[in-house]
Amino acid sequence: MLRPLVSSIVDPGRNHLEADFVSLLSSFLPEPAQAAELLAWSEALLESPGKKTALSDSAPGPELVNICGLPASGKSRQVQRLAVSRPDHFLLSFDSLMEQMPGYQADYRKNPAAAFKRWERPARVLGYRLLTLAVERKRSLIFEHGNSPPQHVAVYQIMRYVYGYKIIIQFINSPPELVGPRLPRRRRYLPPARVAERWAALEKLLPAYRALADEFTEIEGWKE
Repeated sequence: MLRPLVSSIVDPGRNHLEADFVSLLSSFLPEPAQAAELLAWSEALLESPGKKTALSDSAPGPELVNICGLPASGKSRQVQRLAVSRPDHFLLSFDSLMEQMPGYQADYRKNPAAAFKRWERPARVLGYRLLTLAVERKRSLIFEHGNSPPQHVAVYQIMRYVYGYKIIIQFINSPPELVGPRLPRRRRYLPPARVAERWAALEKLLPAYRALADEFTEIEGWKE
């Protein structure tokens, strides 16, 4: 149920009845043979020491804490705060995944825009695969993601009603005019046109996120 849905976010044109993450990742990589190696590398992140806490029968169910908003709004800063109070949660950020990929690092030093274009979709495949594995194992998560894909509403509904997750969404309200001047100072490249597109999509989805979340918090964006 969850796997076809998340794979459709990355590649809407593919048949997703059977979500094959290896072939999906291969189709986006400069060197398709890297797919199996990258998938194994990403899964090792989920199994890293200190992040394997299992739920006992008497423990409360797993929770998803999603930090959403535009790039450069302060999501990573909020994630760092939450990680202190939730040390057993698995931290998932697609941007961080991309930054850790050796191919991205080498390309970024040459041309940030080209590196983003080449590695963004592979990082998204890895990220959604990690999200799927974590949910299937009922791992609690801190998930840094802007929430602009409309499929996320269904993803969170499945997590809540099928897997028993408590859904906590924290929205950082920083509009494009506030984050725009910060974008050139980020280590992560993002085409400027994407900012307005993501904001428009997120504004349309916020009522649905408010309705489905067990807890929804709006955080005022930080100002320099």
